[in-house]
Amino acid sequence: MKPERVNVRLSVVAEMTQWINENVQRGIHAADVTKQSGYTHWHFQRLFREVTGYTLSEYIRLSRILSIACVLATSNLKITHICYDYGFPGQQGVARLFRKYLNCTPTDFRRCVQENPDLLSMITDTLLAEYTYVKKASRKDEKKLHLNDAAQTNSNM
Repeated sequence: MKPERVNVRLSVVAEMTQWINENVQRGIHAADVTKQSGYTHWHFQRLFREVTGYTLSEYIRLSRILSIACVLATSNLKITHICYDYGFPGQQGVARLFRKYLNCTPTDFRRCVQENPDLLSMITDTLLAEYTYVKKASRKDEKKLHLNDAAQTNSNM
């Protein structure tokens, strides 16, 4: 493949990841991103996975979780209000995602970050390292971040 084509594809994926991060609070879906990209839905999904190593939907979920985690760590807003602000119909969906990616509830996360403020940046770095530009062997092999492990690692530094 010609280098110009590779650069254009990488550029489009980079632009779309930035667009996702800027619009994640709107409750966007994969179809919104593919429409914004100018590619067909299936072609962009394939391209995104090829470049990043995970699906477009996974990236959107991860971006939402990281954004919500930042809000939980830096504000006293009620969790329910944060859920609505990020396009979730209730707290259950957010709690499910937190359990999947962080292995805790949003309330536990907030409490841990209040006790250890450096934990937020470490968790963000860990999640991004696990999911960014790394092809996963399979969805069943997804790693979960344990807050206790993260806090223990951070205290040892």
